[in-house]
Amino acid sequence: MPTFQTIAKFAAQGCLVKPLLMQFLTSREAFRMTIRTARPQERVPDGWFHPSAHPGLSAGQLYAYLTAPPPPPPDEEDFDYIGRMSVMFGTIYGEVVRQALVQLKLMVPVRAGTCMACGQPQPRPCREHGARHAATRSTGHLDGIVAFAPLGAWSYASSEVWGFELKTIKVFRLLDAPDMDPAYFRERWPHYWWQVQEYMRLTGLARYIVLFVGLGNPWELREYHIEADPRAAWEIESKYVTALARAGIRA
Repeated sequence: MPTFQTIAKFAAQGCLVKPLLMQFLTSREAFRMTIRTARPQERVPDGWFHPSAHPGLSAGQLYAYLTAPPPPPPDEEDFDYIGRMSVMFGTIYGEVVRQALVQLKLMVPVRAGTCMACGQPQPRPCREHGARHAATRSTGHLDGIVAFAPLGAWSYASSEVWGFELKTIKVFRLLDAPDMDPAYFRERWPHYWWQVQEYMRLTGLARYIVLFVGLGNPWELREYHIEADPRAAWEIESKYVTALARAGIRA
């Protein structure tokens, strides 16, 4: 990992990824990357629960999703210019961060095999960590897993291994947001709190780093550390099981 001399001035609040990323992007460290991104598409309902959409819903809402899912948009025009641009540039910045963390030797690579979430070969074409829990029909891809120890024998349960989620957001929404305040994070972004709780339930990870980047000058960053909440995991599983039973769906 590159050594930087001024990390401390960014790390006073206990952030782990933010100071390293800021220093890396402003250093003279060579940085080459290739970005390939497809046209963003809305997800079509598939009868599975997804961490990005469902963990915070009630059992009744989950039942409605299973029995009467919203129809897919009739044509591409429903996903308007602003929505497409937001998703595309979020994807691009996510790739910038991913490749920076790879070069910093923090990002845990996927193991060769078959992705649990999409069923594609890994590390190509799928290079994301997949998670799946058949008993509750929940599945998804993590943004990443980062480790602050040698990667030779990492495990989800290691105290040095964290789930990683990157969120892009309008920069003005971060101006009054404090770093490293998990209570603030849960109150301000409950949807994201439930999302990372679900990923921890699916994988056994004990902690998560969520990094926000504000798109546009001054490119603010905010980092939050979220611990696994056993009660939240129990609530999610209970709601999923209830909704599946009501819908007559067997795992």
